[in-house]
Amino acid sequence: MADFGLAGRWTLLTGVCGHLGGAMAEAVLEAGGGAILLSRSATLPALADDFARRYGSASVRAAVVDLYDPEALSRVLAGFSSLGPITGLVNNAFEVGPATGFDGLRHAFEDLPETTLGRAMEAGVGWAFRLARALLPGMREAGGGSIVNVASMYGKVAPDPSLYEGTEAYSPVTYGCAKAALLALTRYLASYYGAQGIRCNAISPGPFPKSPSPEGEPPWKGEFLERLAGRTALGRIGRPEELGGAVVFLLSSASSFITGHELVVDGGWTVR
Repeated sequence: MADFGLAGRWTLLTGVCGHLGGAMAEAVLEAGGGAILLSRSATLPALADDFARRYGSASVRAAVVDLYDPEALSRVLAGFSSLGPITGLVNNAFEVGPATGFDGLRHAFEDLPETTLGRAMEAGVGWAFRLARALLPGMREAGGGSIVNVASMYGKVAPDPSLYEGTEAYSPVTYGCAKAALLALTRYLASYYGAQGIRCNAISPGPFPKSPSPEGEPPWKGEFLERLAGRTALGRIGRPEELGGAVVFLLSSASSFITGHELVVDGGWTVR
């Protein structure tokens, strides 16, 4: 079981203030690893303080940074150089909002502004491209490393339009295109850097939507969650902590002979 541990290893994770990112970061800390937390959210310091209180301040580092700004990212990464090699990378961040077309509103394919595709590709695969380039030299010097890209089931299958009928819910084409490209990047890095001991894999989450709050959420959200749950083989939606094991497995030595793989965590959505 020691192969599943991450003790003595630093992993950089992006998008840690999102619905799923915090659970991934906590899983790394639970496995004994050090976690470097990146987000542009103002809530990051509070999250980092909470983790430091529960797992020890020596295991947590954090920086608020906009991944659209390469120079700012370079400065942030340089500030972590004293930690030694960063041998783990979890590319989880994605921009949710009008700029990527993923803003919770319904947009017909033909009505989406053309600029949303470029923006989604930058956030969905460009950020991962940039961080991999930055960390690969250190991984090479350390004798190896592991990159985990967070893709999506919608990088391999299309949304089912019937699930969205009568609701305001929506999955834009820009998101699926970006996640499919991220899977291509995963396979490329696995092929070109495997001989140097650097592995690159992806996890593709299925339905992991936020549950509606008791008050203030539109009623369609509860109905929509039921539709999603009914579409999976397990008959339910995923819980954020259920991604933690997949991330730790792919970061750890337990997956030492696995690279270029897409681990689908979708409750059986894509098997039928």
